[in-house]
Amino acid sequence: MTVRSFVFVLGLAVLLPCHQASAHQKLTVISSVLEAYTHPNRESSVISSFVRGTVLRGSSKMIVDPEGTYWYKILLPNSSYGYVMVNDVSSSDLSQELKAAGIGAPQVEGDETRSSWARVLRVMGFVGMNTTLYKFFDERSKFSYGGEGELTFCVPLRSYGYFHRLLSLGGAVLSISQSTWVAASAVVRLYQESRIEPEVRLRFARGGVPSFQWVGASQWAGGSIGLNYPFSLFYKNHVAAYIEWGALTALDERSTWVWGAAGLGFHF
Repeated sequence: MTVRSFVFVLGLAVLLPCHQASAHQKLTVISSVLEAYTHPNRESSVISSFVRGTVLRGSSKMIVDPEGTYWYKILLPNSSYGYVMVNDVSSSDLSQELKAAGIGAPQVEGDETRSSWARVLRVMGFVGMNTTLYKFFDERSKFSYGGEGELTFCVPLRSYGYFHRLLSLGGAVLSISQSTWVAASAVVRLYQESRIEPEVRLRFARGGVPSFQWVGASQWAGGSIGLNYPFSLFYKNHVAAYIEWGALTALDERSTWVWGAAGLGFHF
């Protein structure tokens, strides 16, 4: 074996273990009792438990299940593997990732997914245009500016996870140019493995008149499709950014408003 070959083999022997080790991290149990599951799912069996302060070896990557709960894969004392919820452990690697992403470290209090946010207060600004159903650009089709405020409440199909936030109902006030609406809102959130979550809104409104002057107000229907991006990895109180595109159409006249919007929502 030449000297060059020997150095190459020696380098591999040093670098490979380091690479493998970099895929793992130390996890410290912060809940009073930590349960390890056979799979990253609450419906699976509990195979082990640990008390607060126990240090475990776990994966550096998180897994998210269909209900929106985040998990780490850990090595158990018997050399088998299990899964624990991210909210029940503390990781220095996670803190560094949050810092690099410009996100504050979350304040974890036990199992946060069991007490997820249930309300969203959202404020949006938008640019819109009034058009008609049959003449897309007419004399009223000029861009106008406006905004909306919306408060919705989750319909808890489950006490935690994705099905806790799947559907929300509430109300909104929209104003653009000289027109104002009061609307009932239904929000459906579409599950994604990424942190960006699509939303579909359906709205039934009354208005289309200046400043709540309800004489002559029309019935309107419409909706929007958009995305929200939470500035948090967990599902307690947090702020999220929103972007969406929507429309409202008068049911008793040929008039339609279309708009693009961006804003912030407080989930609590």
